[in-house]
Amino acid sequence: LDTFGITLVELHKILELVFGNSYFTFDQKLYWQRDGLFMGCSPSPGAAIIAVYRMERNSIYTDIHYLNRLVHTNYCRYVDDNSSLAPDEDTAKQICDQISAQDSRGRIQWEIDFPQQNQFVPFLDTETKIEAEEGTLF
Repeated sequence: LDTFGITLVELHKILELVFGNSYFTFDQKLYWQRDGLFMGCSPSPGAAIIAVYRMERNSIYTDIHYLNRLVHTNYCRYVDDNSSLAPDEDTAKQICDQISAQDSRGRIQWEIDFPQQNQFVPFLDTETKIEAEEGTLF
């Protein structure tokens, strides 16, 4: 890792300054972002990727049951948007709970969609149609 002559202590101080002093405007009012970075800030996507990856790594990727049965074939993420197919609602809630339990301060709000047969589920700029065929989701 090339830090361009900056020590890790200095880099840590810079990151604390950036993450601790983020401001944005909304409705002509100035707000202080108390935690993390606001949308539109250049380092925001990278910070979101790291934060969600850490939660995944410490939850669903530690349990061989989730890794082999559920996560390996049914879970994907783009930046901080996750998508997963699960055989039932309980399993979907279990996957979500495993990840959200890593957010000790409860900063991230998780949302689960439970579509009915032949309905579409939005993910990023796409829609996925869920069709049941002999008990299998497609």
